[in-house]
Amino acid sequence: MPARSPSRRNTRNGAVTETSPLISQYRGLFGYAATLRISAAARDIQSRYGVVGGVQQDIQLATIPLFQFAIFYNLDLEINPGPEMKVSGRVHSNRDLYSIPGDTLTFEDSVTSAEEIHYGLAHPDDPLRRTLGKLVFNGEHDSGVTSLNLPLGVENTPENARQILQIPPSTEHTTSDMGRQRFYNNSDLVIVVGNPPANSTEPSVSVRMKGVAGTLPYSAVSGFVSVTNVSFYNPREGKVVNAVEINVGALKTWSESGTPVSSVYVADHRSQSANTQAGLRLVNGRYLPPDGLTVSTPNPLYVLGNYNAPVPGSADTTLTKPAALLADAVNILSPNWKDANSWKGLSSRGAANTTVNAAILAGIVETVPGSYSGGVENYPRFLEDWSGKTLTYSGSMVVLFPSAQATGTWKGTGSTYGIYNPPKRDWHFDKNFLDPNKLPPLTPMVISVIRGDWRVASR
Repeated sequence: MPARSPSRRNTRNGAVTETSPLISQYRGLFGYAATLRISAAARDIQSRYGVVGGVQQDIQLATIPLFQFAIFYNLDLEINPGPEMKVSGRVHSNRDLYSIPGDTLTFEDSVTSAEEIHYGLAHPDDPLRRTLGKLVFNGEHDSGVTSLNLPLGVENTPENARQILQIPPSTEHTTSDMGRQRFYNNSDLVIVVGNPPANSTEPSVSVRMKGVAGTLPYSAVSGFVSVTNVSFYNPREGKVVNAVEINVGALKTWSESGTPVSSVYVADHRSQSANTQAGLRLVNGRYLPPDGLTVSTPNPLYVLGNYNAPVPGSADTTLTKPAALLADAVNILSPNWKDANSWKGLSSRGAANTTVNAAILAGIVETVPGSYSGGVENYPRFLEDWSGKTLTYSGSMVVLFPSAQATGTWKGTGSTYGIYNPPKRDWHFDKNFLDPNKLPPLTPMVISVIRGDWRVASR
């Protein structure tokens, strides 16, 4: 029989749904859940007393918003920070979790792994040799839990999970399991950039708005979208990035003028040379549209300057909007970034203090023999000298797949490699995401069967 539990009403995408507190190892989170109770009773057939004992177990069939986790990995999760670090929200890996911090790493909340949690151990292919500091678990830490998977309708492999950021094939129906997960199908504004048509030097631009039949001309969005004249060098990739650029402040104004937009999908399919790469860059993003903003792309994503940061330098997210960044990889560029200096040495690329408040869902370059992934501590990618500067970040970090385009490996820091020096990490889980009404637009959901403990049932 169903077990009754308190719930909260939530309106998302025009539908009213019920959210329920989750049980067992996910207690403290909420989901869209059906709670069932299994009861089993035993009786002595030789006795006149009938039932002599019983047990019961509550089971939830739950759909869980991904951004309720501070860190979520669909791959092996590695977190090996050198300086002291605290993780303030839930952590989950659908594979193994490896951690050998240099100083003190503190998990303030529950940590779960579908395989093993390896205390004080590095990934077997990690070439770096570290001295173990201190690992502190202030919450429960459980191995062998049920994996949490996207409802894709196919096996939850990293390659299939990457499809949520791809343009669907023409034969796929939008109401299929995979079709329902694709950001191309669900975003308010969709922009696809392609090679110039015959007899033209300007790229083709297809613009589609949800609820509007047909396509719009590029001129409808050219006030805040640029598809030419933005290029810079990425020393990690060793390539020039030819970027589509969105002025988020101008998008906010456009959205407030009668065309509400809270989600944007951009795909750049222009042909690239061996020395160039597509990308999407967000600028002027300190303030977001009223309902927040989720930006998704199958390309690498660059965030220039403070983003969703009404009060730069503050970890207080009271005044922020729900926000998410989903991409092949996410790079954070400080307000000091200059495209002209990107070709110069590291000493010419000094960063400034920066604040970013958004969930990040992106790929990584996995650890292989001879090459470390960089770990969670280097999950947002950097291209500047951040020495003495701080990245203040609040959000959720989600890894579902390996990067397919931004595949340059993490080599290390300092002048030897000339890519970046790391910032001081003032990083936090955004507790706004524990409120169903403050989740970023189009937050992905994972599904799971959550089993509670068996309990003795009353006679």
